[in-house]
Amino acid sequence: MKKLLDSRSSLEYLKEKVKSRAEQTLRIADKLPGQLTVLLRKLEKGKIKIEIEPKELREVEHVARGLEVAAAKISLGFMIGALLIGAGLLARVETMPVLLGWPLSRILYIVSAVFAVWMIVSIMREID
Repeated sequence: MKKLLDSRSSLEYLKEKVKSRAEQTLRIADKLPGQLTVLLRKLEKGKIKIEIEPKELREVEHVARGLEVAAAKISLGFMIGALLIGAGLLARVETMPVLLGWPLSRILYIVSAVFAVWMIVSIMREID
């Protein structure tokens, strides 16, 4: 530990560190005038585009997408429930409405079953 501290506080180490930082600063200073010229030309033409995207914004967008998916699934669940209730009410009617030779209540049950299976499959895909 003492060797490490001695080596980092040695004059030679400090000299190399200062030299390295000076070279780095010179490289930046060498590029700066050209970069400023390009920036000012773009500013004169009105072609400067600034994009700022905070890290937290991406996280909020991710949560919002998840909420949209959840809301869509809840809506689909309500629609499936409404179809089932409607089919159940139609099944109790004495004169059954018929569509394409099938009782309307049976068609509604089949449609709701298809939607329910579709919803279950989409949920299972997201879990994996």
